[in-house]
Amino acid sequence: MRPGAVVDKLTGLLTWRYWEERATQALERAGTRATALLLVDLDGVTLINDPATEEAVLATASVLRETLRATDLAGRYGHGGDGFLVLLPARDRQLGELVARRIRARIRRAINLPASIGVAVNDPSTARVRTLPELVHQADAALLSARTRGGDQIVVAGAGVRLAG
Repeated sequence: MRPGAVVDKLTGLLTWRYWEERATQALERAGTRATALLLVDLDGVTLINDPATEEAVLATASVLRETLRATDLAGRYGHGGDGFLVLLPARDRQLGELVARRIRARIRRAINLPASIGVAVNDPSTARVRTLPELVHQADAALLSARTRGGDQIVVAGAGVRLAG
């Protein structure tokens, strides 16, 4: 794989394609351990080539690097360039929510912008094992729910729960 295809040139995070490859491997390695997937989106950021947007995206990438473990995977996501994917291997729903809250709070402190986060959890002990595309789809639906409810929220797929704190 070409070096440019591995790392996003603006943020230094994984590109979508390389993140997907690594996340699939991590999900397989997790086996019967729960794994959480977060989709993080900066609310109100729409201009792709705007310097303020680039600054917000860079600061968010920095928050992710500071917040996540070495075994977690963070990458860019979405057409607008302000979305991020985070895979948390060996993290159940409760820990996934905790990390989502931490990320959201740190983004607000770092750049004073609200963020919406959709969370999906693959927990083989309580449900059938989901593929990575299924997890991404669930997290994306949860993210959409957070945005349609006004943004600045964390929504867990399938939980019917809105987490504003």
